[in-house]
Amino acid sequence: MIFKIAHFELNTDTRELVDGERKQLIRPKTMALLLYLMERQGALVTKSQLLEEVWDDVTVHEGVIFQSIREIRTLFGDLSVVQNHPRKGYQWLIPVQRRESPAAVANNFDESGPVISKKGVVAALFFAVIVVVAIAWHFTPMTPQTLLQLSVQNRIDRNDLDLLQQEKIAAFAANLQQSLTDIEVSTANLEPPPIDSVSTNAKNWALDIKLYGDIYDFKLVYSLKNHELTISNAILSYSLEDAFAALNDQVTHIVQGHINKQQQQWSEFVEVVTAFETDWEMALPKLKQFVSRFPDNIEAQLMLSRLLLWQSQQETALHYCEQALSNPKLTSSQQARFQLLKAQALYPGSAPNALLAIKQGLTLAVEKDAWLVRAELEELQGDMLRQQGDVVVALRSYLKAQSIYDEINLPVNAAGLKLKLSGLHLDMGQLAMAQRFYQQARQEIQSREMSFLYGQLEEYARLIEPQIQGLQN
Repeated sequence: MIFKIAHFELNTDTRELVDGERKQLIRPKTMALLLYLMERQGALVTKSQLLEEVWDDVTVHEGVIFQSIREIRTLFGDLSVVQNHPRKGYQWLIPVQRRESPAAVANNFDESGPVISKKGVVAALFFAVIVVVAIAWHFTPMTPQTLLQLSVQNRIDRNDLDLLQQEKIAAFAANLQQSLTDIEVSTANLEPPPIDSVSTNAKNWALDIKLYGDIYDFKLVYSLKNHELTISNAILSYSLEDAFAALNDQVTHIVQGHINKQQQQWSEFVEVVTAFETDWEMALPKLKQFVSRFPDNIEAQLMLSRLLLWQSQQETALHYCEQALSNPKLTSSQQARFQLLKAQALYPGSAPNALLAIKQGLTLAVEKDAWLVRAELEELQGDMLRQQGDVVVALRSYLKAQSIYDEINLPVNAAGLKLKLSGLHLDMGQLAMAQRFYQQARQEIQSREMSFLYGQLEEYARLIEPQIQGLQN
């Protein structure tokens, strides 16, 4: 049997993986593991399953799985074929096409029949293929189009996204296939071929996706193109499932020929989002210009206000927040987000007004998509109250924020807040609690390699460890 895997061919009869003129021989157990994973493409296969099914004839340690997986990855080089899910198992990623090997085709002939020359066999096969193609062409009203999902580039920190990406992409491809019943959806190779090979036929589409942001603020940028048309857009969402659902709807409408006028601003929004994620200096003028042209684009206003705050332009950020909050079309969750930014712009210069903005934001942040905003409002309120010396109420706000971070599974935010809780307990003279929160935070930051929190960890180490030692002495 021959399997086509991207640009590779796997011959199960000879146990060879062929890439052009290069042939690699595969060990029997590694071949068995490879076939087992390929047959379960997209499914999560546990280590216990592999030991029971592939190594059923011997008693071995799970280290043999690691060795064979490493061999498989070496065989395919730069092509990512197997996804490792820590503590769960493995998943085969690449679509596989099956066809019979020449040896199998030859064995299908009746050995007792007349001897046919090789040229005769080739000619007969060629004629048979021509006949089959002609019949299919005559009776099939439309040859399936092909929608290629290309290079999904993940720019999201792995500590936040973890292993969600491949699972969501696989689910997205499956849902898209259901929406486009007359089109073959392929994720083969996940690498963009040259544009000429993508779409010499106007009905063939190529889809390129880039993921930005983090687990609570996804930015999905895509480009959908064929030989005649290119459509680009950016989708912003708190949920990766919702982002891919929106992408499914948009891709389906575009492929089916339904393109609306709103798409005129999409390409400009893509430029703004990409600049925001890659180049703040370039993003600021682009965002100001875009917001002036499309004042109802709430996400652009949010990005602009955040960017102004990060660049210490509080007054200008406050202006855009006030302008956005006057928009009657804002949802309660969007209002809560702007109240958070407004409080950040007001603090520490106008603490009473900042606390008022926080209070208003907390009354608005009730829906699930605003839980993160609610946690950030509580954390900011805790910061302000702690600075004012009201440590008991500050502790209450911190603990409320901590419970939300844990509920919505945000380990990075939770680890940073635990450092603050450690410092707050030191302020209160509670050594045991200070040690507990500090050790928890340090363990989580180091074990998950939260590199962007290393600086904060070192700062708290200089602050907390001497005080802990002093209290111990």
